[in-house]
Amino acid sequence: MTGLHYQEQVVTEQHLKEVAVSLAPDTAHPNLNLSESRRRVSWVENVPHNCDNPTYQGQGGSETIFSVLGQDCFTTGRHYWEVEVNMGTDSGSRWAVGVCSDTVKRQGWFVENAEKNFWVVACTEGTIEALTSPPESLSLRQHLHRIGVFLDWDAGDVSFYNMIDGSHIYSFTTITFCGTLRPYFSLQGSGTSLTTCLASDHTENCLDSPPNTSVTHVRNFDVSIPQETKSLLPQ
Repeated sequence: MTGLHYQEQVVTEQHLKEVAVSLAPDTAHPNLNLSESRRRVSWVENVPHNCDNPTYQGQGGSETIFSVLGQDCFTTGRHYWEVEVNMGTDSGSRWAVGVCSDTVKRQGWFVENAEKNFWVVACTEGTIEALTSPPESLSLRQHLHRIGVFLDWDAGDVSFYNMIDGSHIYSFTTITFCGTLRPYFSLQGSGTSLTTCLASDHTENCLDSPPNTSVTHVRNFDVSIPQETKSLLPQ
């Protein structure tokens, strides 16, 4: 979905609700390590697969997708949160962030795409894609470090923005949502981590971010984003 198409969408005056997303431990794959605050998730290798979580009992192997859901549940309204992404250097390192239905299949290897009720963007070894069917490769002007996820449940829209320079990444539009939606995260590879952030964070780093990761928080969005959308963001 192009930035031009997004500009053509009607944006109401109702402000998005900023969400302090926390991660749900009972939905986390055993190879994922959650911080004490439940704001940061990282991938851990060689974890025994004898966990008590029935979602993940008896699974493992190279084809597994390692995922976790946000604690928050959405059945209406307009919501917004940010995610800081850090990619590891291992071959096969990846991350994916977005929104999914509360009832999606997440056992072992599964397909993350809109047809399966996953509305996400992903990065695999530096290649950014919107996980449509088939996936759509995205050409971005800079590497992603901090992503804004915008959910408009009633309008059927999930949009992603680069929160460093304000550029539009991708929008899933005209979706007929049914039931509960939750923030979605998956990752793999040593050194790969995802951290949920608040737009109102005024520190140099997100809470729980690795100490060597700095974030420049920019609110002067470029002209590819409509003025109406700028006004929805927390100042």
